[in-house]
Amino acid sequence: MATATVVPGSIVLEVLNQDNYEQWSFRVKTYLLAKDLWDIVEAPTQEFGEGVGDKVWTKKNAEALYAIQISCGTDIFTFIKNSKRPKMHGSENKDQREIDHFETFLKDVKSGDWGKAQEFLAQQPDAV
Repeated sequence: MATATVVPGSIVLEVLNQDNYEQWSFRVKTYLLAKDLWDIVEAPTQEFGEGVGDKVWTKKNAEALYAIQISCGTDIFTFIKNSKRPKMHGSENKDQREIDHFETFLKDVKSGDWGKAQEFLAQQPDAV
């Protein structure tokens, strides 16, 4: 069982670890909604590809991604550090196949199977 890392003054009380995704994701989503950043998480990738040139969107994307990154423990951050888009399981516009893949990833993380989790992220670096 992973130990909780409490981060005073952070956007969430506890960083993401192998055991707390459900509570963590609820808190991060609430934070992103309050900061008007959740639309970036839900935006389809093809709608905001590289080269868009929209500075407002680019800034919001970076803010949302940073909020997620600083809310993750070191083990989880290792897997998402190369993501260019903030994504979280539960975004309403994900199709069922993406959800199923992500749930498999979460099971791997929760069970401590870092090899399978790394393999998933190598194949789908923007999945988280």
